[in-house]
Amino acid sequence: RPIIQFNGYIFVGAQNNELWLLSPQTGNKEKVITLPGPATESNRAVHLHATGGRLWILTATGKVYTLSNPEAALELHAINQYIPEGGLYNSMLIDPLGNIWLAGQGKLWHFITQSNVLENYDERVRFLLKSMPNYRQVFRDQSGVIWVASDYGVIKIVESEKLFTQYLSGGNEDCRDLQCSIRGMAEDEEGRVYLSYYNAIHVLDPRSNALRPLFPYHNFSNLPFGLVYHQGHLYTGNGWKINPKTLQQSKLFADAGREIGGVVSVGSRGMIW
Repeated sequence: RPIIQFNGYIFVGAQNNELWLLSPQTGNKEKVITLPGPATESNRAVHLHATGGRLWILTATGKVYTLSNPEAALELHAINQYIPEGGLYNSMLIDPLGNIWLAGQGKLWHFITQSNVLENYDERVRFLLKSMPNYRQVFRDQSGVIWVASDYGVIKIVESEKLFTQYLSGGNEDCRDLQCSIRGMAEDEEGRVYLSYYNAIHVLDPRSNALRPLFPYHNFSNLPFGLVYHQGHLYTGNGWKINPKTLQQSKLFADAGREIGGVVSVGSRGMIW
């Protein structure tokens, strides 16, 4: 039977379709909440989960309810509009984005709350196992990987997504032979990323993901071997100090601008090396 502490009570999925609310101090039954539907064991609560200030309740028939407090009415979640009727359910998981996993006998659903999309993972698992598993529990580890306990062992689900994105890989008017050989990267206080390469510096905006030249009129030539940002200025490995807001440039030493292969860094006391 599921049990959880929520809103000052111990909630227990008790007999039939009843939720018992116990006092944490005395253990006495203070209140009973009756779930909609028949008063049978097939309609009992099988999983309780508290997150975001709400109690989530899964019944054996796959109905998902939420409760804001013990005096409020039960609310039927939107996922019930998409899940087919019937089946036996065991477990539920709510991820940090509010998406829902439901697991049961031949049932493994993933509901994306923001877009109201229901994904059937049982079809994929059954194709591999050539059998119908009974999914007992869904677990999410600290890295975000989903693990499912079943009578056919533990199933690991890794979301397929694009892991890498290339920038400036196709070249531009500042790149030699249409290849940008990146030599240095830096970041300012607002999260803008500066990419330094032969002939120019580009800026990547973290909000729009847009990439643009730092010097829009291409009136800057760089021979970079490093790049750092410190207190409102960019410093290049070949001796240039640049204000990214005004685009004012100044030399740090007489040989600045030569291809000297310099490496630039900021020391623990804020000194540029």
